[in-house]
Amino acid sequence: MAKVLVLGAGFAGVNVCMNLIGSEHDVELLDINGSHEFKPGLVDLYRERHTEDELRVNLNKLFEDTGVKFSREAVEDIDPAEQKVHTNAGTHDYTYLVVALGSDPATYGMDVSSADGFYSLTSAKKSVKKVEDAEKVTVVGAGYVGVEVAGEISEMGKEVSVVDSATRPMSTGNEESSHKIIDYMNSEGINFKGGSAVKRVEETKVVLENGKSIEHDACIWSAGVQASKTVQDSLNVDRDGVPVDKYLRWRKYPQVFALGDCADLEVIDTAHNAIDQAEVVAKNIDVPRKDMVEYDGSEFPLLVSLGDSGLMMYKEAALQSSVFRKLKDAVMKVYLLNLRKKKLAGRIGL
Repeated sequence: MAKVLVLGAGFAGVNVCMNLIGSEHDVELLDINGSHEFKPGLVDLYRERHTEDELRVNLNKLFEDTGVKFSREAVEDIDPAEQKVHTNAGTHDYTYLVVALGSDPATYGMDVSSADGFYSLTSAKKSVKKVEDAEKVTVVGAGYVGVEVAGEISEMGKEVSVVDSATRPMSTGNEESSHKIIDYMNSEGINFKGGSAVKRVEETKVVLENGKSIEHDACIWSAGVQASKTVQDSLNVDRDGVPVDKYLRWRKYPQVFALGDCADLEVIDTAHNAIDQAEVVAKNIDVPRKDMVEYDGSEFPLLVSLGDSGLMMYKEAALQSSVFRKLKDAVMKVYLLNLRKKKLAGRIGL
């Protein structure tokens, strides 16, 4: 029986485990937290569209009676040569390792401790509390997280500025989506400062490379992510993560799989992509190479909330409607339902 050790209980790690329920493998999941967080819904904490409890799933309950063991431990070091993982509670051996430890905020060498992050339930709760007492808020980063955060805060009646080194918001997406987001920001009075690289973040202001500054009562740092620092340091890889082949195996150690924010892939880091990669990894564990399936990096529509409106992006198209905001809310309900369906299907051998 192969021992499959999965590191990280985000979308990637949890769904690898869900797909392995009912398999002949000995599966164990390690994560420092006791719950699986629905991070696309964190932005909804600002206006209490969702509660904290609605955004997390208890891991012990999720994997109860599934054959998957969950251990609440912090991963400290990964030794692929010896096929061992060291945690704050001891050492784990494995036959196959799934690296899905997610990401850490990308700070580009800056001290951003005076800003609040928005990449976990803990940091999001802290941000919400800070924003509630603020009048002026600066959001650093105009990717989809920054755009969503800015929209929610603006709906709360706050004065919002969004700063990004790129000249347009959502610069990794198509130009049509950027145009619609700019129009939305203008209509809501959100001040977008594109082409403005940040030099320094202080308690009451953000200092730009051009010497200008933006004063604020609260600052939200959403300037992108990097692969987990534990992964970078343990495996000696760069901020993009583990270089993987078309089967999502590490080229250097084929018994190690990496996915989600920890994998160096030419796809945007979204929950949908992580779930898609998890299905591929689960199918490729302990099978001959000739029977492995390839990850094709298929592009999925991306839903971005814009306050009470929403944007759907797909390839070169972008559509805006309040319907997409409601659809984004429905995605969470469907996802949580699918977890229960996968658990049941695995237990009865479907």
